[in-house]
Amino acid sequence: MLAQLSVLLIDENEDERELYAAGLPGYGFRVRCLPSLYGLEQAVEEGRQTGVRRAS
Repeated sequence: MLAQLSVLLIDENEDERELYAAGLPGYGFRVRCLPSLYGLEQAVEEGRQTGVRRAS
């Protein structure tokens, strides 16, 4: 699943990064998390469950 995920790094702080993940057709979400694969996977799952619309 992560192979299909397109991630754009928007902003990077010392301890965390703000990621915009757009891996679902027509959907996307923003998340602030530690720059780890687990954090990204969790963000993907939360985005899938909530179905947040991608900002235009």
